[in-house]
Amino acid sequence: MKEKNAFKIGTFIILPVVVCGLTVPQDSLSIFRQNLVDQRDSTVFINQASSVPGQPCPDILTVIDHEGNVYNTVQIGSQCWTKENMKCTSSPTGKSCIQLSGNQPSTWAPYYAVPSNSAYGVLYNWHAAVDTNLTTAIDCTFDHTRRGICPQGWHVPTDAEWRHLTDFLGGDGVIGGEVKSTSSLWDSPNIGATNESGFSALPAGAYNNGFNNADSNAYFWSSTQNDNVGVWNRHFSYDYADCNSNGIKYFGFSVRCCKD
Repeated sequence: MKEKNAFKIGTFIILPVVVCGLTVPQDSLSIFRQNLVDQRDSTVFINQASSVPGQPCPDILTVIDHEGNVYNTVQIGSQCWTKENMKCTSSPTGKSCIQLSGNQPSTWAPYYAVPSNSAYGVLYNWHAAVDTNLTTAIDCTFDHTRRGICPQGWHVPTDAEWRHLTDFLGGDGVIGGEVKSTSSLWDSPNIGATNESGFSALPAGAYNNGFNNADSNAYFWSSTQNDNVGVWNRHFSYDYADCNSNGIKYFGFSVRCCKD
């Protein structure tokens, strides 16, 4: 049975540490659409007839990671994001990163796990996502943006950058709906999903002693830890339109990248 008010992965249930509020500025989406209309890139011009959200970043239609995987981009306000989850299975700096599969136990050491549905990309524990060689729960605070596994010139978003995205899209109470894809990959009812932002979040689920919550939940890392064990992340579910935002470093989550 899927948990509706708790974050359940395998045998662990983590009650949300941060319960997002419900403030929804009325004009947020109209401002968002106008920003999109005002943007243009070198080859694709966004005119009044193409005010649909989800336009690529100006001059950066796609970006390529160190393995040659290609990702579409999406401009949301002042931020440029990758529109798909990261897919690489190695460190861009050559650090060790093991693969887990089946019901192998999770570990603090950097690992990745590949869901059966390729549309979901790859799941990474936090030490792999931010490209470290750490194997224990210790302090790992960055004083600058962290590239991690992202393409050159991009980085794993900070919690502040996730907060900026949230505020731009209307607040904590609606961001889940604004970023969730309307794809049939999401379990019903996929409450609030409009994908107004074009972020196109898919329910890749998570890894913890095996794959969990695929098709019903999406989890994304930030590069900002909240203590030696926990990290601020963003969690979107099929059965509500808001978000939760805390995870353990050895969980395997998806990664989206933000342009430097």
